[in-house]
Amino acid sequence: KVSWTYFVLGVSLFVVLMNFNLFSCLYGNIDFKDNPLLFLSLPLIFFGLVLSIFSLVFLPYLSKPLSILIILSTCLSVFFISNYGIIVDSDMIRNVVKTDAKEVGDLLNAKLLLFVVFLGILPALLILSCKIEYFGFKAHLKHKFLLLSFGLVLAFGFFSIQTKTLIPYFRSNLQARVYNIPFYQFYSALKYFKQDFSKQPTFLILSENAKLKNPQEKKLLILVVGETARAANYSLGSYTRNPVNEYTEQKDITYFNNFYSCGTSTAISVPCMFSFNPRKDFKTSEFQENVLDVLQNIGVNVVWLDNNYGSCQGVCKRLSKVKQFDGGYDVVLFEEFIKGLPTLEGNNLYVLHLQGSHGPAYYKRYLDNFRRFTPTCDTNELSKCTQEEILNTYDNTLYYTDWIIGELIDIAAEMNNYTTAVLYLSDHGESLGENGIYLHGMPYALAPQEQIHIPSIAYHNNATINARLKQYGNFKLSHDNLTHSILGFFGVASPLYKESYDIFSTSLKENP
Repeated sequence: KVSWTYFVLGVSLFVVLMNFNLFSCLYGNIDFKDNPLLFLSLPLIFFGLVLSIFSLVFLPYLSKPLSILIILSTCLSVFFISNYGIIVDSDMIRNVVKTDAKEVGDLLNAKLLLFVVFLGILPALLILSCKIEYFGFKAHLKHKFLLLSFGLVLAFGFFSIQTKTLIPYFRSNLQARVYNIPFYQFYSALKYFKQDFSKQPTFLILSENAKLKNPQEKKLLILVVGETARAANYSLGSYTRNPVNEYTEQKDITYFNNFYSCGTSTAISVPCMFSFNPRKDFKTSEFQENVLDVLQNIGVNVVWLDNNYGSCQGVCKRLSKVKQFDGGYDVVLFEEFIKGLPTLEGNNLYVLHLQGSHGPAYYKRYLDNFRRFTPTCDTNELSKCTQEEILNTYDNTLYYTDWIIGELIDIAAEMNNYTTAVLYLSDHGESLGENGIYLHGMPYALAPQEQIHIPSIAYHNNATINARLKQYGNFKLSHDNLTHSILGFFGVASPLYKESYDIFSTSLKENP
């Protein structure tokens, strides 16, 4: 048995103690040298606020399920923030909802299981086993009022004597709120549901005013959408540690070394890169045709081959030719593409959505004969590996992807009866331990360069166009260029087309 008052105090204390990431952020950015009282004030202010909230929402007979939900969400959020440096916001929740069992399996390890068992499941079982005494209605209201009053007095009492420091700090350091567990996660979940499940407007058709200028032409664009590749580890750029691009550097290609993603996760970047809206205007809730829909509707043969956990994120759902693989080695996409070549005719767009370098189980992303750089990190528990092992394993994934791109370029170069091009770009980058951050999914405004600076490679079998591409190698470009480059390649006449964003045109401009 436990009284409701002590129950609320206990759960509040648990949440405060689990918020060590929040306090680490606060204590790391505030100077306490001339104000030692502030050091003690921060946890007391937070405890008072948590206590006030819980005293309101922990209603009779709802206290147990609410507290279990709070404890489990706190436990999981703390683990992934502490071990990978990710932020659990609405975009990350969207990623979680759209993932599959295999991707979840790649995240499971002994450390996660122990953390969840001892700091999530056992406290939840303890809550289930206890009997909460709520007293009578009037007595309960009295306890609720006293607890609420105590929490507010504690929080605002200490806050009021520190306003000179705290108000300016929070105004200029809004990012601290993302570590407020589990409240920021609940806010993010509501934001996600509002964005993705609100009433949809009328579906917007964009292909009505689009047409192929020369529908009789024979063209093939091989678009390779990479996964989790970062420009920081591309030897086609300035990376010298491992020669990850041994295959493509021998080809007559252009490497765009100043290319940026639309988001820091697949769930954002993939829909955004095929949208007609630029990153600054793109919303996950947009309800309209994308560039693939337009091409299919005007007569281009659009084929989507997918080996990624998150599938096509809705981009390919209206296409008639889609094939999903099981997230194994990406060579299956290459083999499937080869099968379709004998029946090729007219205008064709093949999209190969790779598994690429998806972590943290990087060692699962390449065949054994592509284990070029050693020693490697052959586990999904990155904390067990050295930085050298993590980098080598990640670089092996890039090396494997580079081989696939090189093979596709060879095929495109040999198709003399077709106008062909190969375009590779990653969906987003990856953090590999820089500043304690791993994986990806940080809010774009806070994301490190490693998560948004991505590699992009282009090849065209027309020598004139291919030479022109090389002139753009240092241009600042992004996912915003993809849609217009696809339209330009196929010669689509449409008011949607912007020539200044088309990498194959003579009028390409750098992104603003």
